[in-house]
Amino acid sequence: MSPYTDPTMETKDSSDCAKFLKAMGDESRLKIVRLLLKGEKSVSEIVQALNMSQPQVSHHLSVLRSAGIIETRREGNRIINFIDPQNFSSKIRKPELTSVVAPSTSINPTKLPPDQGWNKISLAPRVL
Repeated sequence: MSPYTDPTMETKDSSDCAKFLKAMGDESRLKIVRLLLKGEKSVSEIVQALNMSQPQVSHHLSVLRSAGIIETRREGNRIINFIDPQNFSSKIRKPELTSVVAPSTSINPTKLPPDQGWNKISLAPRVL
């Protein structure tokens, strides 16, 4: 049976997929992801760019971190938020995610064209 139609997907895979979809399903978080795909930013830079309050941005960043979508690193007293292109690409190409998003199609993420770099990652579906 194909991993795309296997009804016995492991609970962990389903849980990870649900966490990813929940994180990406919020408009504010989607805006943050799109901003971070253009380059790393501190919380204050995100607040300014998206005209959101600092507590709102911090909450959304926490959800995105928990889902494994964004990563952070410390630079002095600032926390820098960024998206690792390979990690993000591997998450959106996971068979358990594509089977949930497009269960009636035969999308094979291993056959998708290779990434062209972090600035080329799109959140729009690819037409195969």
